[in-house]
Amino acid sequence: MNSQVILNNDSHNKINYKYIGNVANALYILSQNALSQKMKAIEMTNDLEIGDIPDSEIDVHQQRIKSILKEQQFFHAERQVIIRHLINSKQAKLLGYVEVKNINYGLVKIDCHKFYCIITKKLIHKFKLKKLSDKFEKFDVKSDDELKTIMTLSEAKRVFNLFHNLILQKNQQKLTGSQAKVKQSIATIVLSNTVSEKGSIIVVKKKPKKI
Repeated sequence: MNSQVILNNDSHNKINYKYIGNVANALYILSQNALSQKMKAIEMTNDLEIGDIPDSEIDVHQQRIKSILKEQQFFHAERQVIIRHLINSKQAKLLGYVEVKNINYGLVKIDCHKFYCIITKKLIHKFKLKKLSDKFEKFDVKSDDELKTIMTLSEAKRVFNLFHNLILQKNQQKLTGSQAKVKQSIATIVLSNTVSEKGSIIVVKKKPKKI
């Protein structure tokens, strides 16, 4: 079962990127696409290793593989940011974790979809997560036509990018707010200088409050 797609209340009929169901669908579509691209890169690498690629096309073939892998690295990094945000904001639920090749992957449920993402031991202890297995649970893999009935790839990318940017903006605002508090605290110390009745400068030292 997939989340109902919620549209913006405007004439453009755009999918609402702030609705958690749409975000979950976008993550699902793009995760499926990433898996497909990974398999394609593996297949292309195998073709290269067994000599099925003409010498004149080897450089282009290698560049294509590198391009796919680089794109996947960016996607998984940004995907991690989104899932971590949803966990911290309690819009996603951690069901447990699996340990594969000494790396802990949390099993995360976002709306009606499940995902794996790398988590720290701190998160495992914080949420008191139980170890589920030493291998990944097999999820259903849908065809391209089935995926299109949930959300198109272009719409999934749009929702994903807009939501990722929204998170970065919020994080930047928090950082800016923290920096402003630090500056204000430092300014308070500087302005704490005063002059005694005899004209001597008295420096009043005040320990900044912890933020």
